[in-house]
Parts: sequence; structure tokens; C-alpha cells
Amino acid sequence: MMIADVDTQKYGELLLSVLPTSIRNDDELDRMTREFDALMTKSLKGGLTFEEQRLFELLADLIEKYEDENYPVGSRSTPESRLAFLMEQKDLTQKDLVPAVFSSQSIVSEIINGKRKININQARKLADFFKVSVELFV
Repeated sequence: MMIADVDTQKYGELLLSVLPTSIRNDDELDRMTREFDALMTKSLKGGLTFEEQRLFELLADLIEKYEDENYPVGSRSTPESRLAFLMEQKDLTQKDLVPAVFSSQSIVSEIINGKRKININQARKLADFFKVSVELFV
């Protein structure tokens, strides 16, 4: 089966270098998280190739599945906390997001403070702005 828009050779090479697998213990979680973090850093510095984006999403799914099964729900990150993390990593203020993503700084503030959820339109704009998958914000 062919995956549309994926260079199967490049994706295969990525998979061989990372060897993603079902996570069965915290050591495997640490390894997958390091790979995930490396891709996150690369996405923040300039973006990911389509193949890297697919691997990033796969790792996110594997990590999320393990954490859902092994850690309390309250410890999981939220779309809003991911936004705050990305802003911190890029040294951005709430004002920096207004022209590209939000209609006002007060909306950004409400989202960061948990008083408002990120809607799908905002999620798409954030994904474009940060050059990451929209799934991080939904």
C-alpha cells in the first residue's frame, strides 16, 4: 500500500534510524521521547520534511498510548500547555501571536490561562505558524 506524498525510501530510512516500536517500559519511553524532542526542536528551527512529520506523528501516538496506559490522565499535556511550551521555546510573547493567529491578545491570554479552548481554525493557524502538526492543538 502506498502512502500519498511520502517518499517511501526516505521514510524507510528514517524508520530504520529511529526504530519506533510499541513502548513497553520507561526506558523505551525515554528513547522515543528523545527522538520526539529532536524532531520538535527541528520543527521549531525551520520545519520538518513530510516524512519527518509522519514520524513525528507516529512517535506522538506511541508516547501518548503508553502514557495513557501508565500515567494518570491529569499528568498529560493539553493543547494550551503545548502552545505555552512552543512559545517559551521560541521566546515569543502573547503579542507575537496576534497578527498571525489570533484576533486579540486577550484571546491568547484566555487560552494560555485555560479560560478558553483552541478552536480548529486557530489550531490550523498555530500549526502553520509553528510549522508543526495541527494535532498538537486539537
